[in-house]
Amino acid sequence: MLLPSGCDHKLLIMPDDYIIYREKHKNNGASTWYELCKSLSKRQKEEFENIVHENKFNKGLYSKHKKVNTLLSHYKRLKI
Repeated sequence: MLLPSGCDHKLLIMPDDYIIYREKHKNNGASTWYELCKSLSKRQKEEFENIVHENKFNKGLYSKHKKVNTLLSHYKRLKI
């Protein structure tokens, strides 16, 4: 069984703080994250999803793609 992935199912890969504190981030980060996620090429999206699904975004793993790195920056622990 294949799991849905990617920006089409944004809650599966959205940063935790954007989900937990949804009201705070509704107009501050979450919409920017989603628009950037939707703009990724297929290759960029695959790379981004692999990093997120394996929780490698805080382990210093970065992409050669600027958009992917920008998206990964949203996963750094946010201060509320």
